[in-house]
Amino acid sequence: MQTEAASRSVSRKITRRTLIGAAAGACAYAALSPLVATAKRLSFVAHSPAADASGISWPPNQALPSFAAPVQLDAADITSLTNDQQLLLTSLQGIVNRTQPRIYLIQSGDDTDQTWLQTTTISNTVTTDPLSLIGKYAGEVAGAVIYDPILPDTANVATSLAGVMGGVIATADLASQYELPILADLRGKFATKLDAYNWLLDNYWTQLTPRMLTAISPTTPNLRDYIVATKSLVFWLDPEVPEEAALFAQILQKVTLDTPYMGWFVGGHESSGVTLCSQNGVVVGAADFLDNATVLGGVPASISQSQPQITTPKLEKKIYLTFTFSDGDNLQYDQHRLRTIWDDPNRGTVPLNWSISPLLLDAAPIMLHYYQSTQTPNDLLVAGPSGAGYTYPGDWPSAALPTFTRRTGQYMTRAGLKLIDVLNLTSRGSNADLKNKVARDYSRYAHPLGVLCNWQFNSTSLQRLAGLPLISQAFITSVAQGQNTADVIRYSWNSDHALFAAILVDAWNMTPTDVNTIAASLGSQFEIVRGDVFFDLIRKH
Repeated sequence: MQTEAASRSVSRKITRRTLIGAAAGACAYAALSPLVATAKRLSFVAHSPAADASGISWPPNQALPSFAAPVQLDAADITSLTNDQQLLLTSLQGIVNRTQPRIYLIQSGDDTDQTWLQTTTISNTVTTDPLSLIGKYAGEVAGAVIYDPILPDTANVATSLAGVMGGVIATADLASQYELPILADLRGKFATKLDAYNWLLDNYWTQLTPRMLTAISPTTPNLRDYIVATKSLVFWLDPEVPEEAALFAQILQKVTLDTPYMGWFVGGHESSGVTLCSQNGVVVGAADFLDNATVLGGVPASISQSQPQITTPKLEKKIYLTFTFSDGDNLQYDQHRLRTIWDDPNRGTVPLNWSISPLLLDAAPIMLHYYQSTQTPNDLLVAGPSGAGYTYPGDWPSAALPTFTRRTGQYMTRAGLKLIDVLNLTSRGSNADLKNKVARDYSRYAHPLGVLCNWQFNSTSLQRLAGLPLISQAFITSVAQGQNTADVIRYSWNSDHALFAAILVDAWNMTPTDVNTIAASLGSQFEIVRGDVFFDLIRKH
């Protein structure tokens, strides 16, 4: 059974894909004929940045911080606690893990937090009394910042203050119960959320990190450890409410180009939120349900700069089809849902592309290592929309876009990613085509073999811009829809020529087993190939 948090996570991301998938149109699949794999062992490079005195390493050229390597962890399941208790414990986790990761909290309710704890192989002790951690680590906490239950956004203001002051956030009752000195009391201080966030900016912006912005609901415990540890500004402003959008834009203008915005958007207002960030040269990291980033960002892990190689077949008069699982830009998806469907025992039967965030290099290298080290020759990792962060590149200031595409190229190289999935919804309504300038910047700085366009669904169309082959993808949410789409393509195919088609698979509703079912229903005129083989064949064609 899904927890409420997991359910909200799924519905939030389906919103993006369902809206754009409503117009899903023709595309194709391909046959089961497997490609011959060459048994090439991947070469892994150690990835463990040196931390500074605070325990955090954040070099100028690194998008997100790295934490010190954990040695021993206190693990606790906090899913049965009250929301106020969860907020206290996740802020405690941020203070403690800032210097040395020692607290790991189970929050997801879907067993993936436990699974990743086992994957890290870090020695740990599981406590049955999560609140006992408050007493154990009280000596590392300066006190508590009290938020106002009447104005929920003060919990976010308190979180940023706690990061600066070295404290936790708490209700007045919890602070009294655990005898925590009061560092600041926000009760009755503000009339509105805008008053609260403006006060925080006016008085504490210079003490907060300018390298990352964060945005989560005031009641969300997830990601709060990361916010406290990094001394980040956290806010919760609606990009579709004029007064809130105005302050939102002011905040975005305070930071430099390509600054990460970690979290999500009020009301699930994805397109307006990502548009606003893109127009200001800020990239989004969907991370509102990312757990234990202060631990996973410190676990040493080796990273490969290559992927299992396979032989490209001879080009024939067939329908060549490539499948890509959606939502890899989403860091919390990479942590939770991706791990679940990746561990499907039927993965590896059919060639599949798996979109994934290059930012895992910083945020959780152990996660990227796991996916690399368990790849089959039929699995290809590709950079999720739209590279080193989720953004609409067509909405960027033209002169600023190379800042993003250059970092994207660097991160793709380090992670061994050769293809990129690009989502290019723009405020001008051109929600499909990458223009020449955008394609040229990707070609010049990211050097992908090809681009999977993540937005045009009325048809699967192939084009070439700035020397890059690009193909739009049809979106499917079920086996039946996939089979119907394949039928449409088969009927429109001219058997005198090769045809190339791409499918975007709804990762929240489908699994590798579902794709296998679709593949088994296809005729001999189809051939399913990995994305790199797909673009190699296109270039030959």
